[in-house]
Amino acid sequence: MDELYCQYYQAQVVSQTAWFVVGYFKSEEHLVFERAFENTNTFEFFIPAAYEEKFCLIMQSLQRAGYIESFIKMDNRIQQEHALAI
Repeated sequence: MDELYCQYYQAQVVSQTAWFVVGYFKSEEHLVFERAFENTNTFEFFIPAAYEEKFCLIMQSLQRAGYIESFIKMDNRIQQEHALAI
């Protein structure tokens, strides 16, 4: 069942550069689904397992360039919600 769910990351994005981060990932077709938490600089990213390494390399580059403050892999919150509903 785990293979049905994407890898899940959260990141702290520098507010002034959020447009660039979102635009970059929109140009990378099918790499990630991202969304921002309302009124914060926290973004969540859902990444297919096959693209996780590429995603991490991109995030490390964005972090070095000052666009990302931090990012961390977490348990997929949707998978957790699904498990609770069963």
